[in-house]
Amino acid sequence: MTKKVITTSLSPNITVRQVRTCLGFLFNPFKWGAWRKGACGDTLERSLEEYLHVPHVIRFDSGRAALYFALKAFGIGKGDEVLVQAYTCVSVPNAVLWASAHPKYVDIQDDFNVDPKQIEKHITEKTKAIIVQHTFGKPADMDAIVEIVKRYNLIIIEDVAHALGAEYKGKKVGSFGDAAIFSFGRDKVISGVSGGAVSCKDDSISKRVREYQESVPSFGRMATAKHLVYPPLFYLIKKTYSVVSFGKALAYIAKKLRITPLVLTDSEKCAVMPKDIFKKMPNALACLILEQFSSVDTINNDRRKKAQDYSEALKEVEGIILPREDVDEKHIFLRYTVLVKNGNELRKVAKENNIILGDWYSVAVAPPDTAFEKVFYTQGMCPNAEKRAAESVNLPSHADVSSSDMSKVIKIVKDYCSKNPL
Repeated sequence: MTKKVITTSLSPNITVRQVRTCLGFLFNPFKWGAWRKGACGDTLERSLEEYLHVPHVIRFDSGRAALYFALKAFGIGKGDEVLVQAYTCVSVPNAVLWASAHPKYVDIQDDFNVDPKQIEKHITEKTKAIIVQHTFGKPADMDAIVEIVKRYNLIIIEDVAHALGAEYKGKKVGSFGDAAIFSFGRDKVISGVSGGAVSCKDDSISKRVREYQESVPSFGRMATAKHLVYPPLFYLIKKTYSVVSFGKALAYIAKKLRITPLVLTDSEKCAVMPKDIFKKMPNALACLILEQFSSVDTINNDRRKKAQDYSEALKEVEGIILPREDVDEKHIFLRYTVLVKNGNELRKVAKENNIILGDWYSVAVAPPDTAFEKVFYTQGMCPNAEKRAAESVNLPSHADVSSSDMSKVIKIVKDYCSKNPL
């Protein structure tokens, strides 16, 4: 037996209930017909509409599909520019490029969200929309953003991939813009292994998004099977990760044999759209998302409590900047992200102590092996995003993290910061 490994993002949302549901779909012949078609997808859409207080939600197989089709539905295309923040995932500028538009990067504030004061200087006659990211579950400054954007009649698409359940001045994020997109990937607020959705207010835009949804192919049975295998497999991996490296070896084998679906393909890191990348969300995955959606506020409150515990334990530490929650918002802390001197070095030190800290985001357009030139990002374009990316480290705050685990993380962070002040 080896020492327990504490992780930030090894599929933190997997539950025993989800494992049982997946095994039921895989091994109960009476459920095989419900893999791709059933009532869960429609129920998920209606549940999200009610939760967000929006008139329309349309589901897709991924957040990147949701963003791509939202852009298309608004008629954004060749010759248009879309403002996106730096300190983001490559999936965001990719969706803009695949819609034949051009991403223009805006720098961030120290809270990891777009800096409203930087927006106006990037607006040109070609600018048609802005994608507003609520990074790590912290709401962006919507009052300031909306005030600027309305003067130029721009479309606002909220990126709520990190922030389902977060609130700004008493309203759920995702209800401020003309549209919003959501992700249900394996490391998001709730997970169906993959999945996404678009919410929108305008009936005609909703109709176009629905037409796009109906035009894409269904998930194949093999692809659906891989997604259903993922929760049971990674539940086993997590439980055995520290047992003479059995779980670690199992994860390596699963990756090499392509048993588990990729988060990002190599082509996506070069802004190339993979063939047949977009699909309908299968019923089985909608069922997994619905199960977790019923507990979304409980999940978020647990993360918020752990964030408070981290902040209390680290508030007197010199050489670290902690995330903040403003009085008019509800931050859900999908990732509890601190700023330290040389984030990569802290991750290295923690790993030597069996703690895997997170790297969202260690570069301005993540992951680190993204081909910046293909997504039209140039070093120096957004200096604060680049500076903060080099300093960013995510501390584990998901449901599997115990108080004992957090104490070990806190000790490592304190020791590191005492020797390496920011």
